[in-house]
Amino acid sequence: MSETLVRMPKLADTLVEGTLGQWLKRVGDEVRQGEPLASIETDKVTTELTSPAAGRLLEVLVADGQTVPIETPIARIGEAAPAEGPSRPADGPSRPAPATAPRKATPVAARLLAEHGLSPEDVRTSSGRVTKEDVLSFVARNSLPAPAATSSAGGLVPLTTMRRAIAEHMLKARQTIPHGQSVMDADLTQVVAWREARKDAFRDEHGANLTLTVLFVYALARRLASSVGGPVDVGVAVALDAGLIVPVVRRADSLGLGETARGIAELAARARANKLTPGETRGGHMTLTNVGSFGNLTASPIVPLGQIGILGPGLVERRPLPAADGGMRVGWRCLLSLMFDRRAFDDYAADRFLRGVIDDLTALPAASSA
Repeated sequence: MSETLVRMPKLADTLVEGTLGQWLKRVGDEVRQGEPLASIETDKVTTELTSPAAGRLLEVLVADGQTVPIETPIARIGEAAPAEGPSRPADGPSRPAPATAPRKATPVAARLLAEHGLSPEDVRTSSGRVTKEDVLSFVARNSLPAPAATSSAGGLVPLTTMRRAIAEHMLKARQTIPHGQSVMDADLTQVVAWREARKDAFRDEHGANLTLTVLFVYALARRLASSVGGPVDVGVAVALDAGLIVPVVRRADSLGLGETARGIAELAARARANKLTPGETRGGHMTLTNVGSFGNLTASPIVPLGQIGILGPGLVERRPLPAADGGMRVGWRCLLSLMFDRRAFDDYAADRFLRGVIDDLTALPAASSA
């Protein structure tokens, strides 16, 4: 009987180990070549490990949450049993073979299914793949009890691999980077009106949305290139269920608005689908985290290791603003917070940099019509 060893993959040249996030198949399940077999967590990236061969999952050699060196055997796949044979090994419960190919679940959905003792076939989905929302809707409709807590005594719950990596990164960044902060108020009234007038045509032309994040990244990249010399790479924070991940837009200063919008949208979609590679989250010069998308007026984010700063635009809100005649008018305002490495900027240089970002941002309506 031929067997295939599944090994811990090397997802980047600099990585020496990986963590088995969760098995998406159980021992005895039949798998197809290329079908998701497990989720692999490396640093802050979670990706799916697909099966290298078709057959039956004979043995799991590495448990959920275990970290092992790359190339370590983590499972064995053997030939599938004949159609008339049992669908599971003798030491497990038998069940009839499915009439159709087994349904897939995203890594987050698979974890929720396991917590509630469900299988992908139990949950109704409008697409071919079970998502987190499908599982949560099923649980709510059927009033299923919440899974048991990790510690019934109220003790500490172990960090996930992603949360542990984020904690270690932030702690080291806070301890080793001398932080400074500059906060400025930006009048975005004309920018908001210009974006509102263009957004439908922009989406039709470029296949991506003209979001405020796109405008912030576009302005930041150009000011950064003029400050440190191009080309520059800009990280864009993407919120996931397990935390934030920061994929990097390469050569962001050379991209037009359409290319910037498509690049951000593609990276965000791949981040949420756990399709990023570790190299796509490294090497940024500066990061943009749109804290305003969560309703925050401002924030003091930590500068990522290896970068010179992080820009956190706050909520773009409608507010009374001073008018040219000395009166008041209603406009759109945003507080932009720049956290910077004092070894790269002094206070004056940081203030000038942030003012330059705002100037480039507010110049967009005039620049686009020129």
